[in-house]
Amino acid sequence: MRMDQLKEYTTVRVRQLLQRNREFSGSTSVSRSPQIGDTGFVLESRVVSGHLKYLVESVSPQGLTIWLAEFELEELERA
Repeated sequence: MRMDQLKEYTTVRVRQLLQRNREFSGSTSVSRSPQIGDTGFVLESRVVSGHLKYLVESVSPQGLTIWLAEFELEELERA
């Protein structure tokens, strides 16, 4: 599978952060910003301002959302 063909529910790892202070959301007790090496699942892909973005969610072992954020393709790799 080529990286530009990431589909929903593909497990990915954050390879790099092109935008350090990105917007994210998460569960109050575990929420933090994405970090290099984190893993998550692609929820959807969409075009934002002419750029393909991936909405990725990282979840704790308890099922709480650590972060939910958009990423550029270059920031991700298949896990």
